[in-house]
Order: sequence, then structure tokens, then C-alpha cells
Amino acid sequence: MNIYVIILSVIALVFLCGCGSNVQTDRAYQELGRAQHFHLKENGYLIAFEKRKKGSLKDLESADGYVSRFMPIEGNDKLTRRRNEVFENITTGQMKVMLATHITENFPHQKYLYNAYKDRPDGHYSYNASYDALDSFRRSLIDRLTEKKDKPYSHIIVMSMGWNNDQVESVWRYNQILTQLRAIAAENQDQNYHPLVIGFTWPSAWHTISDSSIRKTLGHVMSYGNKANDADELGYTLVNLVLNRHIPDAIDTAALPQRPKVVVIAHSFGARLMSRAVFSQPHLKSEDKPAVGVDLFLGLQGAFSANRFVLNAGREGAPYAEFSNLPTKFVLTTSENDSANPIAHYITGASHVGGKAGLRTANNHPDIFEVRDWARHNESRILLRQDKVLIIDAKSIVVNPDAHNDILDREMAELLWYFIRQLDD
Repeated sequence: MNIYVIILSVIALVFLCGCGSNVQTDRAYQELGRAQHFHLKENGYLIAFEKRKKGSLKDLESADGYVSRFMPIEGNDKLTRRRNEVFENITTGQMKVMLATHITENFPHQKYLYNAYKDRPDGHYSYNASYDALDSFRRSLIDRLTEKKDKPYSHIIVMSMGWNNDQVESVWRYNQILTQLRAIAAENQDQNYHPLVIGFTWPSAWHTISDSSIRKTLGHVMSYGNKANDADELGYTLVNLVLNRHIPDAIDTAALPQRPKVVVIAHSFGARLMSRAVFSQPHLKSEDKPAVGVDLFLGLQGAFSANRFVLNAGREGAPYAEFSNLPTKFVLTTSENDSANPIAHYITGASHVGGKAGLRTANNHPDIFEVRDWARHNESRILLRQDKVLIIDAKSIVVNPDAHNDILDREMAELLWYFIRQLDD
């Protein structure tokens, strides 16, 4: 690529990228001020992932880390080969590997199921212990579901935030959304809304607490490709394991009188991560692969390409093209006001579903997407569909100046509630 194009792209990204909260990136000395909010407002779990150099993990099972648990999908046709190439590029040969470093229970008081920092502030990282911890989560989830058989959880809400959101910011955002949903349930006198929440946090930022504004800005801009890959890596691997094995296994084992609906709520790169996980069940190594357990996927201003749903489009082998074969219903919000990362479309060809390029792709493929205007949802009911991906043009509620992050208010919660209750009905 021409060096001038690269320079211009970086400059444009500096001025135009907006995936992270402006407040978050300047929060170097405010952690203790927000620490009192570092627990979920609903019963549930926080599962934290981090990246570590492979050489620092003495118990790493293989050179690549994932090969004993995850695999390429079966088949040798051209499309499958391309999808496996992307999978292997993302998950093998990396200098670092993802692992769980701490998991908390919040029922309602917070306690640790696992904490790599328990005995030393610089952490004691163990690759195998990470997977053991995720299995401890599965066993704990079975217990929590079983003990509520008299008043079962109505939903398991699985959440992920996106690029440039650190752990404290992510939990704060989860609580903003959950508080709004709880308030709407109360106003509608819905006494059956009783969710259990699983919130993921992941290493989505570079240099956000640096004293240097230049370093913070460049760290943010230059991390785009790395963090896009990190989101996909977690979706292929650890989050795939939790979403497609541990949660369905816990629900089945608990043998509840009524199965809770599994709902994903994810923003930006978090929507990239979670959508990648929804479609990654075939990458699990196991003869016994439980059914995909997600009922409803709510992607808010997603930072992944709409071409993932379109055969013969994009560079990734259209990994989501068979969406109608899953039990999952997909709802994705978009807005022409969302100007986050517009250069990504010109550099990588990605038509992010949350912005203009993704909306244009959706309108060009009415056989795959149904585009509906949220401002008119009271005039004509918007119904969940199995055969199409719902694209909700939310420009009436996702507005400037920071449209990409305009997902935490009452208006967006009403949109979420609209589809959650429709799923239940």
C-alpha cells in the first residue's frame, strides 16, 4: 500500500474513530471513584479475559494453545477452505494467547470463583487453570439455575462491550443497560422478568491510561486491526466454549420446568466478538456438541462487516451466510449518524453493520436483510424473523455527537425490550 495512503488513513482515523467513550480514554486516575460500581445490578457473573505471551505460560499445552480444544470446520470445498484459513490465521501462530484471569459471582454480593491475582498483584497466570475456571463457572451456573426452580430465571443475558472499553467501563455500561431494562419491566408490571446476566470483559484497549495524549490517541488508532482480531479470536475460542457448550450444558443439566431464553446484547467490537461466537460451535472439538443455545442476538452498532452474511462477498468466506439454519434470531441496529471508523471500509472493504456502508449493503440484499425504520415501529409492527436478519435503522435514537456510543439511554433500552418481550410472546 502507498505510504501516503497509510499516513492519510491514520490521520483520518485519529479524527474520525469513535468506538471508545471519550470519557473512558481520559480516566487515568478515576478507577477508585468508579470501583464502587464494579458489580452487576442483576444476579450473574463477570468473566474476564486477558492476553499473555505464550512463553510466560509454563503449562501451555501446545505451541498454539487452542489446538486441543478447537478445530477447523469439516469439509474441503472452496468456501470451507476460506473460512478455515481465516480461523487459522486468527487462532494459530500468535505471540500471545487469551485466557480467563478472573471470574466473579454476583448473587447479589460479589465473590470470586477464580482470581489469578488472589495471591500477588502482578498475577499468577495459568493456561490450564483458566479452562478449569471456566468449568467451575459451568458448575456454578448449574447450581444457580437449579436453586431457582421455584422461580426460574426468565432470561440468561450475555453481554459484551467493544473497542477501547476497559473492564470498569464495560461493567458500568452493562449496569446502565440493565437498570433501564429493569425500570421498563417495572413500568409494564412484568413480574416474570428475572434475568441472570453473564458479562464478558476483554483486552480491547491500548494505552488508555497513559499520561501522554499522543500515545493514547495513537494506541487507540493503531490498535484497530489488532483488537478486531482479538474479538474474533475470543469468538472462535473461549467465548465460543462458554456460549455453545457451558451455558447449554448448564441449562440442560438443571432440567428446569421452563427454559430461560438466552439473549445476547453486544456493542461494536463486542457484537463482532459475540456474533463470531454464535457461529463458531462447529469449531469446538467434541463428539458431543450441544445445540446452539442463543435465542436472540441484539447487536448494537456492530463493528463487523455485513458481508459476513452475504455469499460471494467480502474476504472472510461469508461465515454467517447460513444464519437461517440456527435457532437464533438476529437484530442489528444501524445509524447514518454513526461515523465510527469510516476509513475501515476503504482500507479493508468491511461494511460495518452499524454505519452507512453496512446499511447500504443491507439495502442491496433484501433477500438476506429486512431493513426497518425504528421511528415507525408503532405504525407497523417489526416482527422477529428466522429467515432474514433484521436491520433496524435507528437514526432517530442513535444520534450525534457520539452516535456510535449512544446505546445506554432509555430509548435504546425500549428497543431492546421490544424484541426481548416479542421473543417471549
